[in-house]
Amino acid sequence: MNLKKILFFIFAVLFLGNLQAQHINKLIRKGNQLYEDKKYSEAEIMYLKALEKDSTNSNALYNSANNDYQNKKYEDAVKKYSKLSKESETPEQTANNLYNLGNSLMQTNEYEAAVNAYKSALRLNPKDKDTKYNLTYALKKLKQQQQQQQQNQQNNKDNKDKKQDDKNKQQQNQQQQNQQKEDQNKDQEQDKKQQQKEDEKKKEEEKNQQQKEKEKKEKEEQEKKKQEQQKEKEKPKDEQKKQQKMVQPQNISKKEAERMLEAIKNSEKQTMKKVKKSEAKKQKTTSKKDW
Repeated sequence: MNLKKILFFIFAVLFLGNLQAQHINKLIRKGNQLYEDKKYSEAEIMYLKALEKDSTNSNALYNSANNDYQNKKYEDAVKKYSKLSKESETPEQTANNLYNLGNSLMQTNEYEAAVNAYKSALRLNPKDKDTKYNLTYALKKLKQQQQQQQQNQQNNKDNKDKKQDDKNKQQQNQQQQNQQKEDQNKDQEQDKKQQQKEDEKKKEEEKNQQQKEKEKKEKEEQEKKKQEQQKEKEKPKDEQKKQQKMVQPQNISKKEAERMLEAIKNSEKQTMKKVKKSEAKKQKTTSKKDW
């Protein structure tokens, strides 16, 4: 009983495995047909379904890698060809997968990695002309890429140097502007101080001028006063005496004063008599008139 069960189990596993393989091959064939019809997106679905059933199926993986390459999914193709190159059963298969890996790397501009892939393929298959041609082309592209990188590095360095030069010039210009501004402020301050000095000097000169004019005026007044005094001194003596008589009272005795008063009274009496006589004469003259 046990042997029969074991045999039945083995038969069942083989049968199921055969059914699974048939289903996977069916998916691969359907994918291949879609690939031939250039329906790469639909073909990819079939290959992925087959790989879901058996991730180690090299035919499904290889066809999926080729489909990715044709569908311009080069990065996915690189991953699959790289895996295939490590799991290939024969040197010829490994060389072929390395060749396809090199082609995919060329499409992603990874020229150095492509060169290494082509070299590895040629070690396994030295007579392959396509690989030799592609290696030559990859070396040329790698050299151009390296030259371009060097040029870019030089340009970056030049740009960096230019930026640094521009920065230095900007700093120098800023320093010059700051220095000019500082010098301008100094000049303005000096001009201000100079103007203050000139104003003070002008005020002092005006003050001195006013003082001189004042002194001059005082001197002229003193000179005028001096001249008047000199003129006063030069007047005739009799006029001075007359002025002295008019200003200074005479010193007389009491008797002389009484005599002078008596004389004045007599003089007044005589004057009154003369006036009365004169009036009498006028009255006589008027009475003789004929009305």
